[in-house]
Amino acid sequence: MAHHQALILLSINNLVNDNILQKRFMKNPEIKAVDILLQERMPSNMLITKERKEKTKRIKFAGYDNYVSYKYTKIDPILRRSNVLSNENYLIEINDKGEGFSRYKDILVNKYKETSKENSGIFFYIRDVMTGEIWKANYEAEDEKYEVTFAEDMSEFVKLKNNIETQVKITTASSLGTEIRSIKIKNNLENDINLEVIGYFRPVLAKMEDDISHPAFSNLFLKYNRSKNGDLIVKRNKRGDKKEAFLGTNLFYENGENKRIRI
Repeated sequence: MAHHQALILLSINNLVNDNILQKRFMKNPEIKAVDILLQERMPSNMLITKERKEKTKRIKFAGYDNYVSYKYTKIDPILRRSNVLSNENYLIEINDKGEGFSRYKDILVNKYKETSKENSGIFFYIRDVMTGEIWKANYEAEDEKYEVTFAEDMSEFVKLKNNIETQVKITTASSLGTEIRSIKIKNNLENDINLEVIGYFRPVLAKMEDDISHPAFSNLFLKYNRSKNGDLIVKRNKRGDKKEAFLGTNLFYENGENKRIRI
């Protein structure tokens, strides 16, 4: 439309003539009177509420004075709470339901789309071998107990389902392009159980905008292999001048004190 051309011309004029439009705008006495409002910054820790009032929660200090952790025991169906863990190159964004994404520089590790109806993230699933029942180690509506702790160095999810308590802790290495997700399982039953632990995510190894715009085409360039020590290796074939991308993942088992669980 014609007014779009006008906006382009004004932008060019503004760039060439050293922000001339802003200067003319601020010469208006009415605008100059409220100049101080334009200098206000967005609060870094603001509280967003809609129909219902959200109760403010006191910040809990643990260990040392500048270490802050937030603990949530109820999941709001509208207001999403999130935590970001990162180092120089690797970033993990995760919300209170355990959904989110990991990214190395500009390369997305797992498939994620905020508006998708499917669960997007990296998850642990627990399967009772005897009954065949499967449940997620993160949030589900029928959970008997569910607690989330967000801190600057980790995200933790504690859940109780069928008298089986799981604790998932997520962190990233300080300087490497690596993340560690550990799961602890506690059997609160009197009898032995046989559980199967499944780690699940959908690899991407591409920029988020590339995967969202052409997901089916993007998947065609992924190859899967398993190494001798059991690592799952995912490779994205090189296209044009882009570099090849690799991802490696594995699930290790460490025998704990609870002998009533066999994994």
